[in-house]
Amino acid sequence: MVQHCTEHFLGNILSTSSNPETIDEAYKNGANGYFTKPASYEDFVEKVQILKKCC
Repeated sequence: MVQHCTEHFLGNILSTSSNPETIDEAYKNGANGYFTKPASYEDFVEKVQILKKCC
């Protein structure tokens, strides 16, 4: 039942890691998108606005 409930869940990862192995692992585990958090608050807000348009 749990698997059925999560089949249509869009999982986007927002992480500080830009390690290619970490990104590959996220996609292998079902992530629909992977985004690296920017260092500045302004860039972070901009990235969140982009994510809101996509989801």
